[in-house]
Amino acid sequence: MAEADSGPKLNVKFRQAAPVASRDQLLKDILSRGAGKVHPLFPGATQPDLASIYVIESRSSAHAAKLRRYLQRSPLVDYVEAEPSRRLIR
Repeated sequence: MAEADSGPKLNVKFRQAAPVASRDQLLKDILSRGAGKVHPLFPGATQPDLASIYVIESRSSAHAAKLRRYLQRSPLVDYVEAEPSRRLIR
């Protein structure tokens, strides 16, 4: 069964120097701003570079743009970008 479609997704990478508590607070703020779901891109990753990348689901393109602007202003964030669309080729 297919999952219900959400809006555009964003990938956000935190700076390695970002304290975990501060990063967690920013992720909670994103949820309070209406993000549908926030999860690691690589769950269980032990490499700091991979473990610091998260996927944020938004409601719409306009909502994704607002979240992106909010995240780009944070000194905790290294980058934020739209998640590329991917399709399975059969």
